[in-house]
Amino acid sequence: MINNFHKEIRSRRDNADSIFINLYSKVKHFITKINKELELNSSNFTIKNDFNKGKSVGRVSKKKKMSGEEATDERPNISPTDRFKIETFNYIHDICANSWAQI
Repeated sequence: MINNFHKEIRSRRDNADSIFINLYSKVKHFITKINKELELNSSNFTIKNDFNKGKSVGRVSKKKKMSGEEATDERPNISPTDRFKIETFNYIHDICANSWAQI
């Protein structure tokens, strides 16, 4: 049973892009419905349905560059959605897959 579950997690990791896109669209749809309900109830509160575009997410660390060093340690300039997918969604998925592999 554990082996089957581990295989299922691994196969989902292989299809992580399509799973993320599906989950992301469902979350955006859910937030839109919630915002409509909040608007009907005359609430001044709304929920953002997308990541901040063009704004930094968290602190941007500046690395000291040594003399003669040509490579940079900066993050690539990617969209906030892709950054969330790579740094959070895929990371959590990998942790789940690896922890089940150790059982």
